[in-house]
Amino acid sequence: ITIRGKQTPPVLRIKVLYNLSRRIHFHTKKSTDKRTMKISQLLRSVEAAKSRIPSIKFRGGQQGQNNQGRPGGSQGSGSKQSSGSGQIYEDFQLPQRFKRQLIDAREIDAINSGGAY
Repeated sequence: ITIRGKQTPPVLRIKVLYNLSRRIHFHTKKSTDKRTMKISQLLRSVEAAKSRIPSIKFRGGQQGQNNQGRPGGSQGSGSKQSSGSGQIYEDFQLPQRFKRQLIDAREIDAINSGGAY
């Protein structure tokens, strides 16, 4: 859509089409105007997207919230915070069963071939 010789952004296009739909009656079952049908399909999909509620509920809340209300300030500080429970091991202190195992030549060939044997 071009308004006053300028190309309009997609959000404005949707608003213009939405306002046009208020003036067009979609109640007729047989509409021969393909443009009207496309506009009505677009508007139905926009309305469906507006009314959509996400099915996933995140436990952390909204991501746009700031950290000022939390005790302890921001998470980006240089000090290391620990939960106080359990023992912390460095990688060189790990027990043998948790250490990384070496990769043999057969596994290297499988990785290099893309997983095909």
